[in-house]
Amino acid sequence: MTPFYYVALSFIALYLEIRAYQILRGKNPGLRIFLAVLIALSMGLYPYLMMLGVTHPWPNAHEALSVIGFFFSTAAFFSVFLLILDVIWLISFIITRLFRGRRGGIRMPLKLYGGLLALCAVLAVWGGWNVKTDPPVKNVAVTVPRLPADLDGLKIVQLTDIHVSPLYEKERFTDLVKKVNAQNPDFIFITGDIADGTPQSRRAIMPFLHDLKAKIGVVMIPGNHDYYVDYTAWRHYYKSIGVPFLENGHVEFRKGDDVITVVGMTDRSGIQYGYPGPDIEKATFGADASNALRIGLIHRPEDAAKWADPRWGLDLLLAGHTHGGQIFIMYPSVWLQNHGYVRGLYHVGNIPFYVSPGIGSWSGTPTRIGAPTEITLLTLHSPEKTH
Repeated sequence: MTPFYYVALSFIALYLEIRAYQILRGKNPGLRIFLAVLIALSMGLYPYLMMLGVTHPWPNAHEALSVIGFFFSTAAFFSVFLLILDVIWLISFIITRLFRGRRGGIRMPLKLYGGLLALCAVLAVWGGWNVKTDPPVKNVAVTVPRLPADLDGLKIVQLTDIHVSPLYEKERFTDLVKKVNAQNPDFIFITGDIADGTPQSRRAIMPFLHDLKAKIGVVMIPGNHDYYVDYTAWRHYYKSIGVPFLENGHVEFRKGDDVITVVGMTDRSGIQYGYPGPDIEKATFGADASNALRIGLIHRPEDAAKWADPRWGLDLLLAGHTHGGQIFIMYPSVWLQNHGYVRGLYHVGNIPFYVSPGIGSWSGTPTRIGAPTEITLLTLHSPEKTH
């Protein structure tokens, strides 16, 4: 978790405290004190318990985080709407001052603030429910230009941004395995942000990775969150379970006479922790040039154009990271940060590129609105079969 997260929360809490005092000035002092304490607890207690749950989980931590997360999300939503109202007031104040020669701005009645607070509480419940709801399977048909006819119908399940954390119960991942295995996929690709916390703190849940079954193979790569807590221990754990965990490398599979190469890269967050950043030249070095299909796995979609360069010979590119925007008010920011790739199927040059919104949420933002989760089931088709 980056220091920016805590700095941002501190500013939000301070802003809410000041504005709550101003809005309720002259009102019941007991109410002002109550709201001040509630804001402090909402913005301070939740991050503390969240980090405690990540490193030292306790029984029913998910229940405590769900309840306190409601107040946290309500406060966060309210700060956004409050800021919008303040901007509107400031604009009206400037216009009144410039054109009417007097001070003043739009008056905001107390009922308006009360109504917005109620709306934010509803959004917090809705967003929290979306986070906890099991992800559905989304079927996506993809035509791959170079795919030979005998690989038509190849099925890939993409899981990304799983975020195993105290936010979720073990049963969620048991159900996930059943749903994924029921698709009978040829491949399962996990494109980063697998777990939050230490391997020791997640040891009761992580065995679900052993139970994922694919006809040809399962492959994983790291995401930015995988580096945040004891990455050395995590990479050792992932390599110990017998599933290829690619860090700027590739693995080759065979289906009949066809060679299928899967290329996987690291995330640039690793650099600040002393690990190599993504290097596709290294990842593809020595790969079979005659392969029938070459699939690239990355976590962040932002540099898709770089990975889609014809020199690397990729036929399909898969990414995650964006959470589909996570919350509707964050969508523009996510769109800008990821060069327009937020969720769904894109084409970079001649290469199909799918960005999955993922199946989980980081516990630091325990809400999803307008960005549903999904288990992505990609069915590849050959142009020879589609014409």
